[in-house]
Amino acid sequence: MSVTVKVADFTFTFGENFSIRKGGVAYTPRVGNTQQFAGTNADVRKRELGQGEHRSPPEGYPKDKSQYAVPEYYMFPINNAERTRAAISYFPHHAWKPDEHKEEAAKRILRAAKKFGIDVSDASEVTEAAKGGGGFGSYGHW
Repeated sequence: MSVTVKVADFTFTFGENFSIRKGGVAYTPRVGNTQQFAGTNADVRKRELGQGEHRSPPEGYPKDKSQYAVPEYYMFPINNAERTRAAISYFPHHAWKPDEHKEEAAKRILRAAKKFGIDVSDASEVTEAAKGGGGFGSYGHW
């Protein structure tokens, strides 16, 4: 037995298999990110977006990629002192994948901190990561 539900342009079918259809095209939801779909005619992304990652700048944030600690995903804006302080604060709590962008992001954050006259402790995870160390663990905080 299966149940079909229509919401706006989408048709959801619940049964032995779960399916989503829009305009006759079947989509299969990817686990972990409900905004991405894989299917024959769907926009298949190169990889899943992680915590805080964006494909374009969030509204109200700088459009220039050089204004971010991780420019590829518009992560950790560092265009002013307030946002640089926030980047320093959030850095240890980000779920970093091993060695992916962490060292370069830390270096960019430290350069921005210096530019805005922000003192960063030598013992901070940002400073440790910028030296090529994993800080308090390669996957973020404990």
